[in-house]
Amino acid sequence: MRIKYFNPALLFVSIFLPLFLWAQNMDVDDFNIELDEKNILIKLDSAPWTEIKITENSDLLINGERIDLDRREQKLVAEYYDQTMALIQNAKKLGFESVKLALEAIAKTSLYGISALVGEVFGEYDAEEELEKVTEEMDKKARSLELRGKKLEKMGDQLQKLHAELFWNVKPLRQLLEDD
Repeated sequence: MRIKYFNPALLFVSIFLPLFLWAQNMDVDDFNIELDEKNILIKLDSAPWTEIKITENSDLLINGERIDLDRREQKLVAEYYDQTMALIQNAKKLGFESVKLALEAIAKTSLYGISALVGEVFGEYDAEEELEKVTEEMDKKARSLELRGKKLEKMGDQLQKLHAELFWNVKPLRQLLEDD
């Protein structure tokens, strides 16, 4: 029987690291999103001197000045805030779970790998079957995380569309882009 070994380091690097970095500071094409406690800070590449802040209460501030919004604009700002925070929280959670899985995989595969070596040397224990089960279990969990990662990508795509809609339909934001 040939054992397919699970590579936890590859899982860690390919899933967790990009998610963690992205969740802390999203840099998307022409803008950068940062979190300041419960506020969203948006910096435009075309207007780096301008600070756009969306608060937990869905207030929109440009350079510290609160912007009056109509109902439609207020709804867009609230939706943008909610979707951004949901995406960031989900990315952080997925990143944490990816690290947890990587550590579990390292521990289990190392333990069974050592047991297999000892068993071969002393001829008392054959860990090959257990190692195969652990590998299958870790692969199944990794596939689940990968599917969740794909859902996050879709959430990110939706957020980019909402970002464009927000900047097109909220006049003070649109003016920032037009002044460029």
